[in-house]
Amino acid sequence: MHSTVESLEQALGYHFKNPSRAQPFIEKTYGTAIMRRKLAFVGDGVAKFLVSEYLLGNPNYSSLEERGALRDWLTSNEQFALYARKLGLCNGEGTNRNSIHERATWFEALVAAVYQDGGVEAAKNLVLDHISQETWDTLPAKYIGFHGLSGKPQAGKRIA
Repeated sequence: MHSTVESLEQALGYHFKNPSRAQPFIEKTYGTAIMRRKLAFVGDGVAKFLVSEYLLGNPNYSSLEERGALRDWLTSNEQFALYARKLGLCNGEGTNRNSIHERATWFEALVAAVYQDGGVEAAKNLVLDHISQETWDTLPAKYIGFHGLSGKPQAGKRIA
């Protein structure tokens, strides 16, 4: 967990226009936990929309069913929890379902906060930049033939 807005911004590579939007990720109180859950509701939808838009706009994907299955995997709690951990959003290394869900909630809430602060492009950058080499390295075999890239992308390459 970050102790200042500045450390969060540095981890994200994003500067909040309204620093109060970053507070739920700095403070650890009951009120901020409720706020994160509300933000996560929005952020989950925004992230799924952005990944859907990317997959739909990529002509290398074969069918809507394949795109839908890949979107579901890329926006799963497991993947969002991985992104949250990489960003240092929440403490704990637990692997049980509840801790994975909790870490995913942090990432979803962050997507909403960035979306509310900087709009669609800022949220798009956050979401697509965190679908990274580590994500593709854990891509289930059933998706490898249709993820639109010849082989897996190189480290540090954004999918969009």
